[in-house]
Amino acid sequence: SYRKTGNRRNPAGARRFCRILAKILHICYALCNPGLYFERRFPLDILQVIAKQAVMIAVFMAVGFAANKLRILDQEANNRITNLLVKVVSPIMIFVSYQRDYDAQLLKNLGFAVLLAAAAFLLSVALGYLLLPGKDSDHGAIERFAAVYPNLGFMGIPLVNAVLGSEGVFYATASMTVFDLFCWTHGVLLMSGSCSFRELLRKLLSPSIVSVVVSLTCFLLRLRLPDILLSPLESISAVNTPLAM
Repeated sequence: SYRKTGNRRNPAGARRFCRILAKILHICYALCNPGLYFERRFPLDILQVIAKQAVMIAVFMAVGFAANKLRILDQEANNRITNLLVKVVSPIMIFVSYQRDYDAQLLKNLGFAVLLAAAAFLLSVALGYLLLPGKDSDHGAIERFAAVYPNLGFMGIPLVNAVLGSEGVFYATASMTVFDLFCWTHGVLLMSGSCSFRELLRKLLSPSIVSVVVSLTCFLLRLRLPDILLSPLESISAVNTPLAM
Protein backbone atom coordinates (compact mmCIF):
# COMPACT_ATOMS: atom_id res chain seq x y z
CA SER A 1 0.00 0.00 0.00
CA TYR A 2 3.01 2.33 0.10
CA ARG A 3 3.27 4.70 -2.85
CA LYS A 4 6.73 5.47 -4.29
CA THR A 5 7.70 9.14 -4.70
CA GLY A 6 11.06 9.20 -6.47
CA ASN A 7 13.33 7.10 -4.31
CA ARG A 8 11.18 7.56 -1.19
CA ARG A 9 8.17 5.72 0.09
CA ASN A 10 5.19 7.80 1.27
CA PRO A 11 3.32 6.12 4.19
CA ALA A 12 0.24 8.36 3.85
CA GLY A 13 -1.54 5.80 1.71
CA ALA A 14 -0.80 3.05 4.21
CA ARG A 15 -2.16 5.06 7.12
CA ARG A 16 -5.32 5.90 5.19
CA PHE A 17 -5.77 2.25 4.28
CA CYS A 18 -5.32 1.19 7.92
CA ARG A 19 -7.93 3.71 9.10
CA ILE A 20 -10.46 2.45 6.55
CA LEU A 21 -9.70 -1.15 7.47
CA ALA A 22 -10.12 -0.36 11.17
CA LYS A 23 -13.53 1.21 10.51
CA ILE A 24 -14.64 -1.83 8.51
CA LEU A 25 -13.52 -4.19 11.29
CA HIS A 26 -15.29 -1.99 13.85
CA ILE A 27 -18.57 -2.20 11.93
CA CYS A 28 -18.19 -5.97 11.47
CA TYR A 29 -17.55 -6.40 15.20
CA ALA A 30 -20.66 -4.39 16.04
CA LEU A 31 -22.78 -6.46 13.66
CA CYS A 32 -21.43 -9.78 14.91
CA ASN A 33 -21.53 -8.92 18.63
CA PRO A 34 -24.30 -6.34 19.10
CA GLY A 35 -24.88 -7.11 22.78
CA LEU A 36 -21.24 -6.89 23.82
CA TYR A 37 -20.67 -3.86 21.59
CA PHE A 38 -23.63 -2.01 23.08
CA GLU A 39 -22.47 -2.81 26.64
CA ARG A 40 -18.99 -1.46 25.92
CA ARG A 41 -20.29 1.68 24.24
CA PHE A 42 -22.84 2.30 26.99
CA PRO A 43 -21.58 0.97 30.35
CA LEU A 44 -24.05 -1.04 32.38
CA ASP A 45 -23.99 1.40 35.31
CA ILE A 46 -25.14 4.26 33.04
CA LEU A 47 -27.94 2.12 31.64
CA GLN A 48 -29.02 1.26 35.18
CA VAL A 49 -29.08 4.94 36.16
CA ILE A 50 -31.18 5.82 33.11
CA ALA A 51 -33.57 2.94 33.81
CA LYS A 52 -33.88 4.01 37.46
CA GLN A 53 -34.70 7.59 36.48
CA ALA A 54 -37.26 6.38 33.94
CA VAL A 55 -38.96 4.26 36.63
CA MET A 56 -38.95 7.22 39.04
CA ILE A 57 -40.60 9.44 36.45
CA ALA A 58 -43.19 6.73 35.76
CA VAL A 59 -43.98 6.53 39.50
CA PHE A 60 -44.34 10.33 39.68
CA MET A 61 -46.75 10.21 36.75
CA ALA A 62 -48.76 7.39 38.32
CA VAL A 63 -49.11 9.34 41.58
CA GLY A 64 -50.23 12.44 39.68
CA PHE A 65 -52.71 10.41 37.63
CA ALA A 66 -54.16 8.83 40.78
CA ALA A 67 -54.41 12.21 42.51
CA ASN A 68 -56.31 13.57 39.53
CA LYS A 69 -58.67 10.61 39.34
CA LEU A 70 -59.37 10.81 43.08
CA ARG A 71 -60.10 14.53 42.62
CA ILE A 72 -57.34 15.50 45.02
CA LEU A 73 -56.02 17.72 42.22
CA ASP A 74 -58.40 19.53 39.90
CA GLN A 75 -57.75 21.67 36.82
CA GLU A 76 -57.28 24.82 38.87
CA ALA A 77 -54.68 23.09 41.04
CA ASN A 78 -52.88 21.84 37.92
CA ASN A 79 -52.76 25.38 36.54
CA ARG A 80 -51.34 26.70 39.80
CA ILE A 81 -48.69 23.96 39.89
CA THR A 82 -47.73 24.78 36.30
CA ASN A 83 -47.36 28.46 37.17
CA LEU A 84 -45.25 27.51 40.19
CA LEU A 85 -42.98 25.39 37.99
CA VAL A 86 -42.58 27.91 35.18
CA LYS A 87 -42.25 31.04 37.30
CA VAL A 88 -40.43 29.78 40.41
CA VAL A 89 -38.98 26.26 40.39
CA SER A 90 -37.49 26.16 36.88
CA PRO A 91 -35.73 29.57 37.16
CA ILE A 92 -34.30 28.56 40.55
CA MET A 93 -33.04 25.28 39.07
CA ILE A 94 -31.26 27.19 36.30
CA PHE A 95 -29.73 29.62 38.79
CA VAL A 96 -28.45 26.79 41.00
CA SER A 97 -26.76 25.05 38.05
CA TYR A 98 -24.74 28.22 37.34
CA GLN A 99 -23.54 28.54 40.93
CA ARG A 100 -20.06 27.15 40.33
CA ASP A 101 -16.48 28.36 40.09
CA TYR A 102 -15.69 30.30 36.92
CA ASP A 103 -13.83 28.36 34.25
CA ALA A 104 -13.06 29.71 30.77
CA GLN A 105 -13.35 26.21 29.29
CA LEU A 106 -16.83 25.82 30.78
CA LEU A 107 -17.87 29.10 29.17
CA LYS A 108 -16.44 28.03 25.82
CA ASN A 109 -18.22 24.67 25.98
CA LEU A 110 -21.45 26.42 26.97
CA GLY A 111 -21.26 28.68 23.91
CA PHE A 112 -20.66 25.65 21.69
CA ALA A 113 -23.67 23.90 23.28
CA VAL A 114 -25.83 26.96 22.55
CA LEU A 115 -24.80 26.91 18.88
CA LEU A 116 -25.55 23.20 18.58
CA ALA A 117 -28.94 23.64 20.26
CA ALA A 118 -29.84 26.55 17.97
CA ALA A 119 -28.89 24.52 14.90
CA ALA A 120 -30.98 21.58 16.16
CA PHE A 121 -34.06 23.73 16.73
CA LEU A 122 -33.70 25.45 13.35
CA LEU A 123 -33.54 22.03 11.71
CA SER A 124 -36.56 20.88 13.72
CA VAL A 125 -38.59 23.92 12.66
CA ALA A 126 -37.71 23.33 9.00
CA LEU A 127 -38.55 19.62 9.23
CA GLY A 128 -41.84 20.45 10.96
CA TYR A 129 -43.01 22.47 7.96
CA LEU A 130 -41.55 19.96 5.51
CA LEU A 131 -42.95 16.76 7.02
CA LEU A 132 -46.29 18.20 8.18
CA PRO A 133 -47.53 20.14 5.16
CA GLY A 134 -51.09 20.89 4.22
CA LYS A 135 -52.48 20.59 7.74
CA ASP A 136 -55.46 22.69 8.80
CA SER A 137 -54.67 25.75 10.90
CA ASP A 138 -55.73 24.31 14.28
CA HIS A 139 -54.31 20.81 14.32
CA GLY A 140 -51.37 21.66 12.08
CA ALA A 141 -50.01 24.24 14.50
CA ILE A 142 -50.39 21.88 17.45
CA GLU A 143 -48.66 19.01 15.63
CA ARG A 144 -45.76 21.20 14.50
CA PHE A 145 -45.35 22.65 17.99
CA ALA A 146 -45.30 19.15 19.51
CA ALA A 147 -42.79 17.96 16.91
CA VAL A 148 -40.38 20.88 17.40
CA TYR A 149 -40.43 21.48 21.16
CA PRO A 150 -39.58 18.51 23.40
CA ASN A 151 -39.94 18.20 27.17
CA LEU A 152 -36.39 19.31 27.98
CA GLY A 153 -36.60 20.48 31.56
CA PHE A 154 -39.00 18.11 33.27
CA MET A 155 -37.62 14.82 31.90
CA GLY A 156 -34.24 15.72 30.39
CA ILE A 157 -32.69 17.50 33.37
CA PRO A 158 -33.14 14.62 35.86
CA LEU A 159 -31.55 12.15 33.43
CA VAL A 160 -28.65 14.50 32.70
CA ASN A 161 -28.13 15.16 36.40
CA ALA A 162 -28.13 11.44 37.23
CA VAL A 163 -25.72 10.45 34.45
CA LEU A 164 -23.44 13.50 34.11
CA GLY A 165 -23.89 15.40 37.37
CA SER A 166 -24.19 19.14 37.94
CA GLU A 167 -21.78 19.98 35.11
CA GLY A 168 -24.07 18.16 32.70
CA VAL A 169 -27.00 20.23 33.98
CA PHE A 170 -24.89 23.36 33.41
CA TYR A 171 -24.55 22.46 29.72
CA ALA A 172 -28.17 21.30 29.50
CA THR A 173 -29.28 24.83 30.39
CA ALA A 174 -27.91 25.87 26.98
CA SER A 175 -30.61 23.80 25.30
CA MET A 176 -33.21 25.11 27.75
CA THR A 177 -32.20 28.70 26.97
CA VAL A 178 -32.48 28.18 23.22
CA PHE A 179 -35.72 26.28 23.79
CA ASP A 180 -37.21 29.27 25.64
CA LEU A 181 -36.04 31.69 22.96
CA PHE A 182 -37.61 29.65 20.17
CA CYS A 183 -40.71 28.66 22.15
CA TRP A 184 -41.62 32.22 23.15
CA THR A 185 -41.00 33.62 19.65
CA HIS A 186 -41.60 31.01 16.95
CA GLY A 187 -43.86 28.95 19.21
CA VAL A 188 -46.08 31.93 20.06
CA LEU A 189 -46.33 32.96 16.41
CA LEU A 190 -47.07 29.37 15.42
CA MET A 191 -49.91 28.93 17.90
CA SER A 192 -51.42 32.44 17.72
CA GLY A 193 -50.84 33.17 14.03
CA SER A 194 -49.73 36.73 14.73
CA CYS A 195 -48.29 38.76 17.57
CA SER A 196 -47.19 42.36 18.01
CA PHE A 197 -43.54 43.14 18.67
CA ARG A 198 -44.32 44.50 22.15
CA GLU A 199 -46.32 41.43 23.06
CA LEU A 200 -43.60 39.17 21.66
CA LEU A 201 -40.95 40.99 23.69
CA ARG A 202 -43.06 40.69 26.82
CA LYS A 203 -43.46 36.95 26.33
CA LEU A 204 -39.76 36.59 25.53
CA LEU A 205 -38.87 38.01 28.93
CA SER A 206 -40.05 34.84 30.61
CA PRO A 207 -38.82 33.92 34.10
CA SER A 208 -36.51 31.25 32.65
CA ILE A 209 -34.84 33.69 30.24
CA VAL A 210 -34.42 36.27 33.02
CA SER A 211 -32.97 33.55 35.23
CA VAL A 212 -30.44 32.57 32.57
CA VAL A 213 -29.31 36.20 32.17
CA VAL A 214 -28.97 36.70 35.94
CA SER A 215 -27.28 33.31 36.41
CA LEU A 216 -24.79 33.85 33.58
CA THR A 217 -23.98 37.31 34.93
CA CYS A 218 -23.24 35.86 38.37
CA PHE A 219 -21.11 33.15 36.77
CA LEU A 220 -19.06 35.67 34.76
CA LEU A 221 -18.65 38.01 37.74
CA ARG A 222 -17.78 35.08 40.01
CA LEU A 223 -20.65 35.86 42.37
CA ARG A 224 -21.64 32.84 44.47
CA LEU A 225 -24.21 32.55 47.21
CA PRO A 226 -23.16 31.25 50.63
CA ASP A 227 -24.19 27.68 51.42
CA ILE A 228 -26.80 28.84 53.92
CA LEU A 229 -28.71 30.46 51.01
CA LEU A 230 -27.78 28.03 48.25
CA SER A 231 -28.91 24.89 50.11
CA PRO A 232 -32.61 25.85 50.30
CA LEU A 233 -32.54 26.84 46.62
CA GLU A 234 -31.12 23.42 45.76
CA SER A 235 -33.96 21.80 47.72
CA ILE A 236 -36.52 23.83 45.76
CA SER A 237 -34.93 22.92 42.41
CA ALA A 238 -35.10 19.22 43.38
CA VAL A 239 -38.93 19.25 43.22
CA ASN A 240 -38.92 20.24 39.54
CA THR A 241 -39.60 16.79 38.11
CA PRO A 242 -42.01 15.45 40.79
CA LEU A 243 -44.22 18.53 40.48
CA ALA A 244 -44.12 18.42 36.68
CA MET A 245 -45.18 14.80 36.55
